[in-house]
Amino acid sequence: METATPSSYMFADLKCFAGLSNRDVARIVLTDRPILEGVSPRDRADERTFLSREIVHADPGYLPATFFVPFDVSAQAVSGRMVARLGTGARIRIEEHYARETAGEFCAVLRAWGINDTLYANALDRISSVRLASEQSRCTLYVLLFMATACLGDPVRAVELAERFAIEKLGSGFSTQTVELGLGERPIEQADMRLGLARVVGGKMTGAVHPLSCSAEGTVIGSLAADGDAIVDVENDVSRRHLCIWREGGHWYAQGLDSTNGTAVVSGDDRGTRVIEPPRRRRGAGWRPEPCEILPGDVLVLGASTRFLVLELAE
Repeated sequence: METATPSSYMFADLKCFAGLSNRDVARIVLTDRPILEGVSPRDRADERTFLSREIVHADPGYLPATFFVPFDVSAQAVSGRMVARLGTGARIRIEEHYARETAGEFCAVLRAWGINDTLYANALDRISSVRLASEQSRCTLYVLLFMATACLGDPVRAVELAERFAIEKLGSGFSTQTVELGLGERPIEQADMRLGLARVVGGKMTGAVHPLSCSAEGTVIGSLAADGDAIVDVENDVSRRHLCIWREGGHWYAQGLDSTNGTAVVSGDDRGTRVIEPPRRRRGAGWRPEPCEILPGDVLVLGASTRFLVLELAE
């Protein structure tokens, strides 16, 4: 069985869910500007071989962005077709379909191609909670994120396009929901070593260990962080760029990045706590972020629900 690409998954999904043929979808998403020896990609949508090999089954990143019309335009066209086809309750069905029903399958396709599916999943969470005047607009955002990720093979760019549309056309960005921390403070000591983070859920470590970068830039943790070594395995109350961890002079440091809900560290020795960055609403006018040293055995608490155990790694 042929392995699905993000693009072929999109075409198959729109055929089943929206009743659009591959040619219909191609005519919606492809530009009519002549960029192929004087012929536009849309004009070649009737060529079955070209459509199948070069568009539907294109590998991620194979097609440049210039092949496509702006995704806000194509997403509105596609979501409009969905509403017309599905009738009563269409908006609820569209949200359910892209936020839950197909999210797991599409994320698996992205993972199979080495694409950051967690970033895509986090963006779905942000869309579900963004404040909008119209639920039809939320449907369009889901479809835009899905189509841009599928066509470009790049969830980072897709998130940028979806949020730009939300800000410029809908008047609302992907903000972080405010929560309570309720943690105290304590000093920490540190030694020279290689560290990694393991996600803790329900008191147990889950998933793979995330090694922390020893580069000068360090590692950024955040729900929509696009940095090269970013960790995005977080809940939706974690900001897009929430916390940075780096090694300097044989010591490891963590510092907040102006997150909405703040970060604390719980000592692995005495279970005392220290606030790295308080929630934004609790910061005084003179507050400035400061580095906080971390040790193996400590637990980093980001927002209210994301915890990472700090581990020592073999060099």
